[in-house]
Amino acid sequence: MGGYYAEPEMADVDAGALTAALVGNPAELGLLRFNFRTADPTTLAALKKAFAADLTDDEFRTFLSTFQPDENLGAGTSVDRAQAATWGRIPRTYVRPAADASVPPAVQDRMIREADALTPDNPFDVRTLEGSHLRRLVHPEPAAELLAGLAGF
Repeated sequence: MGGYYAEPEMADVDAGALTAALVGNPAELGLLRFNFRTADPTTLAALKKAFAADLTDDEFRTFLSTFQPDENLGAGTSVDRAQAATWGRIPRTYVRPAADASVPPAVQDRMIREADALTPDNPFDVRTLEGSHLRRLVHPEPAAELLAGLAGF
């Protein structure tokens, strides 16, 4: 995902939302560490706008308190990219949050197109859910219904 931040589809994403919560020196820590328990109203507003604009403040703060602070420095690099020979044999579905400000629909659509080009005989079944990046985790009913339908329940 990291490489996408320089792409035009990410132009409207506030990359500073996460960096405002960054603490410590990643080079010294060997990881990215975030203070999601911050009381800084500017940082909280930026995080909410990026990940959960459609949640109430209470829902957002409650969910934010479940985040763990450390992120692997190596996650999301080019070595994580799927390879045609080892990925894409099982049918797959991409659940696309329609109002995601942290991974905008244009970026999601690009990732879907790239994955489909990698394995053209097995394209994604794309389903769209209304809401932000985190909405489906705080209000899981629509996502649960979608997944249950995919599973044939």
